[in-house]
Order: sequence, then C-alpha cells, then structure tokens
Amino acid sequence: MNKRCESCSEEFQTDKNYKRYCDKSACRSSRWRERHPDKAKIQRQANDHRRTRLGLDVFQRIKCRCNNSEHKLFPRYGARGIECRLTLQQFLDLYSNIELCSICDCQLNDDNRLAADGKTIDRINNNGHYEIRNVRIVCRSCNVKRNKGVNNGRSKLFDIDVIEIRNMSRSGISLSDISRQFDVSVTQIKNIVSGKSWKHIESE
Repeated sequence: MNKRCESCSEEFQTDKNYKRYCDKSACRSSRWRERHPDKAKIQRQANDHRRTRLGLDVFQRIKCRCNNSEHKLFPRYGARGIECRLTLQQFLDLYSNIELCSICDCQLNDDNRLAADGKTIDRINNNGHYEIRNVRIVCRSCNVKRNKGVNNGRSKLFDIDVIEIRNMSRSGISLSDISRQFDVSVTQIKNIVSGKSWKHIESE
C-alpha cells in the first residue's frame, strides 16, 4: 500500500498499516524523537551546548586576532584596523543556528572546521569589520575559494602584477630580481611562475 510520510510528506510503499514514516534517516529521527521525547530533549540540550562551546571558541579567536598585538595573526587583522564589533550573543545566534553554507548550501560540519565542509565565518568585505552586516557562515571550501587573489585582504599583488611577473620570468629575469621589484618573497614569485598560486589568472 502507499502511505504519506508524516515527516517529509512524500509517498512510500509499505505492507504495514501502522507505519507513519518512510525510511529516510531524517524521518527515522522524527520517529525516534516521538517515541523518546525525554531522550530527544536531552540530546537537543547537549547539541545546543556543544554548538555554544564551539561558537565561543571561534568568537574568542576572532577577538584575539583583532585586539591582541601578541597574536600571530594580529598583523593581518588588528594591525590593518579590522575590529570585532559583534557582541557575543549576536555571534552565537549567527554561528549556532545556521547549518547550511551561505554560498553553496552544503551541510556544514561543526566537528571539524578544517574539513572542506567545515563551518567558518567569512567577512563579505575583506577590508571591513566583523559586524553583523558584514559576516556570514560558509563552508571552508567556499571561504578559501572566495578569498584567493586580490579578494584576499592580505594580498600585496593585483591580477596585472601576476601577469607581469610571469612575463618577466619568461623573458629571463631572475626570480630574486622580480621579488625585490614587487616586494614579495622569492618563494611566492616561484609559486606564481609555476602556477601553484594565482591559478585563476591566465598569462597573456
């Protein structure tokens, strides 16, 4: 017989008249929560506590790199005038309640922020502050892709510089001379010339 799932509203086939949910994992979870309301409440509280703890850790990291001159990332944030203008409650409301990437809509991974789908916070304008209108929650993969090249607030180079660097290398100018001219390291020049970095820029 065909029945309609009470969780996802999709039809499914079953020979059991009492069955109210299909076999999708989310629907099975709904069935479990209905059967075990006390355990479900405890689980929700534990998940909320874990998200709050993770969000607090991220918020403290943001405050440190903006305010603590001893922090290794201070030159990239606080020294550039980037401020954290979010309150703790604003940040936790944003960080704890969003489960999908704001760019690609993938399911975010709370447990491993270093994974491709790890939950990260992104400033929409990389030269702007951490404030509610300028931040969003995205996966690590989208964050890395969006902040490459000139979109990276720490970048010293522009697209036209990368093209010129590659042309200069092809003309026989040494990497050390190029690095002095553009005030970047020889390693960075080598990566640009080899295509290891700035891959999205095609040489002319």
